[in-house]
Amino acid sequence: MHVLLDSVALSTQASPLSLTLSAGGSLAIMGRPGSGKTHFLEVLVRRKRAPRGAVRLDAPVCTAGNVAMDRRSTPQSIATELVGRRATEKIAEALTRLGLWEVRRSSVTGLSPGFRAAADLLAIFLADPGVLVIDGHLDLLDPWNLESVLEGLAMRCQRGSSLVLTTARPDIAERCERLLVLASQRVVFCGTHAELNARFGPIVVEVQTNDSALVRQAVRPFQVRAVTQAEGTVRFEAEAGQAVVASLLRDGYGVVQSVTTRQRSFAEILSQLDRDTMVR
Repeated sequence: MHVLLDSVALSTQASPLSLTLSAGGSLAIMGRPGSGKTHFLEVLVRRKRAPRGAVRLDAPVCTAGNVAMDRRSTPQSIATELVGRRATEKIAEALTRLGLWEVRRSSVTGLSPGFRAAADLLAIFLADPGVLVIDGHLDLLDPWNLESVLEGLAMRCQRGSSLVLTTARPDIAERCERLLVLASQRVVFCGTHAELNARFGPIVVEVQTNDSALVRQAVRPFQVRAVTQAEGTVRFEAEAGQAVVASLLRDGYGVVQSVTTRQRSFAEILSQLDRDTMVR
């Protein structure tokens, strides 16, 4: 076990959260601006104290962007300061993984925002195994660099680190084992992707038909939502996906050309979760 949160609440009005993150585990934190993502990280690394609950850390913590930089700092000098001149192979591996090798001797003040974000991650890739904390830096990376960095973080977890990050990007959050969604300093969801799918992920059904009125009539007995209609197509979400499909094929014989189903995507589920939160 690396991290233990025992009945922690970010505000006195919020419900408490208990969470365990073991070595190799990863947690993505999402939420609108002002939802409490950075506050949660500050409580996690014990820079701030939560109004309720306790935090226990059983491994060293490394936070991205926690290294002082000035106009003379370069990716090479930052890495050398972190692990020493003799760790040449380790430094070269980190610089390459972060896409900084070609600009390793350039001043960070003159680098693009994407390169500067990568430089802020050097400590994460050079630290000993422990709790790795990243507050939004991955969102700033250049797109062609992101996959390499995510693969590197996965390798760090395989070697015994645990990862906690904040992000506004579903594709990044989806790479983590667990998800924590915050709104106004309170927990909206905390769990695995499977638990998120079970709670918020009905089947998406798309029907090709020349009689949309009949399709709407056929699905009326079922719990469906988000019904949209385009030329020759009716699309909706259904809790009992297979039962809906069976009814359509039976009652819509002759006017239903095809029915396709799929699980809602991670991004679609997050959008629905956000809409549900804003309605409350």
